Amino acid sequence: MKYLIKLMLCLLVSAGYAQTKEVSITVDITTFPKPDSIYVLYNGLTQTFARPDQSGKYVFRIAPDLDPTVILLMDESKPAPIVLFLEKDDNLLIKIDSGDMPVFGGRGAENNRVNYLLTKTELDFDMHNKQINSQNPADLSGRVTAKWRPILDILERNKQKVTPGFYTYKSVSSKYKELDEMMRIPFTCQALSGKKLSECIPPDYWELQKRVKVDENLLSNFFYRSFMSYSFIKYLRNKEKNRLGMLDSTFSQEANVRLDLRNMDQMYTGKSKSAARRDLLITSLTEAKDIQVYKPLVDMYLDSMNTEDARLVSASYENNKKTALGVVPPYFELKDLNNKVVTLKDFAGKVVYIDFWASWCQPCRGEMKRGNPKLHPKFKDNKDVVFLYISIDDNYADWKDAIAQDKIDGIHLLSKGGMKSAVAKAFNIISIPRYMIIDRDGRIFDNNAPRPSQDITQDKINEALAK
Repeated sequence: MKYLIKLMLCLLVSAGYAQTKEVSITVDITTFPKPDSIYVLYNGLTQTFARPDQSGKYVFRIAPDLDPTVILLMDESKPAPIVLFLEKDDNLLIKIDSGDMPVFGGRGAENNRVNYLLTKTELDFDMHNKQINSQNPADLSGRVTAKWRPILDILERNKQKVTPGFYTYKSVSSKYKELDEMMRIPFTCQALSGKKLSECIPPDYWELQKRVKVDENLLSNFFYRSFMSYSFIKYLRNKEKNRLGMLDSTFSQEANVRLDLRNMDQMYTGKSKSAARRDLLITSLTEAKDIQVYKPLVDMYLDSMNTEDARLVSASYENNKKTALGVVPPYFELKDLNNKVVTLKDFAGKVVYIDFWASWCQPCRGEMKRGNPKLHPKFKDNKDVVFLYISIDDNYADWKDAIAQDKIDGIHLLSKGGMKSAVAKAFNIISIPRYMIIDRDGRIFDNNAPRPSQDITQDKINEALAK
C-alpha cells in the first residue's frame, strides 16, 4: 500500500498524457461479503467511489487525462489494490474471486493482464527482499539488476499481445525506474553501513549518465519526467561534487538548487529543461523555510521557461508566500468530531503543532502510531501546546475509523477533497504527511516542521513556546 500511495502522490505533478475521453471500468466481485463500496485513485489523488449496481457490479466512468495509471482499492480486509493501465476508449471488465489473480476482459484486458504481472513481480521482489544482507555497493547493484531483469523479460515476451502505447510506456517506465534505483545505491549503502557517501560508490557508477536520454517526447511518461526532474538532477549534483572533491560536504539547500540549475543548463534542452526547472523551483519553494531566498532565482529563470511553466512557478511563489515564516496562516473553518466549528483563532496564545494527514496515507499513520506516543507525553502537562490533526480524507467514516484504530489524541478536523481540498490548497500541501508549527502570536513558526518521531520536534515546539 505504501508504494501505491507514493505512486499516486507523485502523479500529482505529472502532466501531458493524451487522454480526452472517458474510460469504463466494471468490477465483478464474487467473494462474500462484498464491500459496500470500492474506489479508484487517478490524476494524482482524485478519488471516485462506486457502490454495487442492481446486478451487484461496481461501475466507474472516469477520464484519467494526466496519466494512464489508475489504482483500484478496497478496504484492508479485501483483495490487495490493483494497479491498472487505461487508454482512451477502454472498456475494462475485472472479475475478482478467490483466485490469486483477477480475470480481465473487455477492451484493455490484455494490457492489464500483463500490467498485473509486471506490478506483481516488482512488488513481490520488494516484499521478499526487505532484508538487505549486504552493504557492498557492487552487491546492491546486482540486487537492482536481479529485480528488473525478469520484469523486462515479461514485457518482451508479451510485446505482441499488448498495444504499442502500453509497450512503449512500460519500457520507458521500467528503464528509468531501474536507473533511479541504481542512482540511489550510494545512499542505501550509506544508510546501512554508516560510511561516508564517497565510500559507497559502486563500480562504473559515474558512467550511468550514458544510459540517460534527454528527450522531450518522453515527458508524457510520469516515471521519465520524475527521473529527469529529481533523481537524475541529484545524481548530476553529486557527480559535480565528486569532481570537486566535495562529495562528503554538506551544501545549503539554496546552494544545491543553484548547482542543480547550472547542471540543467548544461545537460538539458528545450521542453525538458523548462519542465525540470519548473519542477525544481516549485519543489524548492514549497520546502523553503525562507521563500525570499529564492526570489532572485525565480526572477532569473522565469524568462527562459515556456509560458505555462513560468506561470506555474510564479503561481507557486505567490501561493507559498501565504505560508512563509512569520505570516498569519490562511483562515479556515472546519468541523471536529463533535461537529463543532474550529478555527486557529480558538488557540490564540498557544503553540499549535498541525499534522496534515489522511487515513489512506500509511506514512502518516505510521507516525501517529510510533511518533505520537513519543512526542505527546513530553507536553502532557503543558496546556499551551495543541496537537491539531487536519485530515484530507474524502470519506467521513474512514477518517473517524482511523482515529479510533490508531488512538490519536488531539483535536481532529476534516477537510474533504484530498490534495484538492480547501485547506490543502490554502496551505500548499502537495504531499503528506506534512507538519507546521504556529506560534503564540498566531503566526507560522515552521512551515515544514519535523515529524513527531524525530527528536528535534520537541526542541522546535519548545523554541516556539519560548518565542
